[in-house]
Amino acid sequence: MPWIRSALVAALIVLVTACNGREQATPPPVAPAGPVDGLWTQGARLNIARAEVAAVELDGRLYVAGGFDANGRNLASVETFDTAAGTWRQIAPLPVALDHLGLAALDGLLYVAGGNAAGTGATAAVFAYDPAVDSWTPRAALPLRRAQHVLVAAAGRLFTVGGVGDDPAVTLAYNPVADAWERRAPIPTPRDHLAAAVIDGRIAAIGGRTTRGNLAVVELYDPAADSWSEAAAMPTARGGLTAATLDGRIHVFGGEAFDPSRTFVEHEVFDPAAGAWLAGPPLPTARHGLGAAVAGGRLFVIAGGTRAGLSVSALTEAFEPR
Repeated sequence: MPWIRSALVAALIVLVTACNGREQATPPPVAPAGPVDGLWTQGARLNIARAEVAAVELDGRLYVAGGFDANGRNLASVETFDTAAGTWRQIAPLPVALDHLGLAALDGLLYVAGGNAAGTGATAAVFAYDPAVDSWTPRAALPLRRAQHVLVAAAGRLFTVGGVGDDPAVTLAYNPVADAWERRAPIPTPRDHLAAAVIDGRIAAIGGRTTRGNLAVVELYDPAADSWSEAAAMPTARGGLTAATLDGRIHVFGGEAFDPSRTFVEHEVFDPAAGAWLAGPPLPTARHGLGAAVAGGRLFVIAGGTRAGLSVSALTEAFEPR
């Protein structure tokens, strides 16, 4: 298996460097192995420009929630995109205005977990949205506060990965039937502003940053085994990025850096069959704090700041491979 080979290579690198008195926790990024062809198109603009959002697909519709507005205020606004009509509309707002939140879809419902609330920082709040009645209801709170994390649905559960808050390395798993959370194995490389996507039943935690800067590391979580392994590092180290899975490949977009200050147009694609990264057509508009979701065979990249730090946009850009 390519991922197993990648993990073995990474382990050998750690062993050799540790024996030499040095430790290299992850393999260095490598150049993309080849191109991914496709076409970018511009879609309808959001009703509210925003950044530091979360986005997801549910039953063929896209949803984007929370974030910052142009004045740096966190938002309760939630919008949904009708891919057939090509229009965004606002739906019932979040009970609490949040930025850097987690958003996922499971069993016909949307879930929001954690995020930053004005004046309080990372929260433990969890809410579920039922599209049939356009309303949010509270669910069991996170046992540990989280923000700047990702929320991912896999194996009939929700998982929080990374972020900041209380003991942020710990992975948290939510059982919707029991309405209860439990602690799972910690992520080997704790980080925030990361991206995540599900591939072959595993959660890929991609990039992100620490106080030392941006990372290219990619680690895989197996929900059944409650264990982490390492995959090939991204070609471009970055935080504030987004990712989604389309046609069995993980597409990664955008991000930001501060030394020097910039946003990223990079579109890099992980092919699990090859165990390698490929180069995709760059984002039409570089940005960070954005969301991504797949609907109708297209990958939509939504909102995000066009400059490093506080900035926002109302953009929807769609990628269709060919």
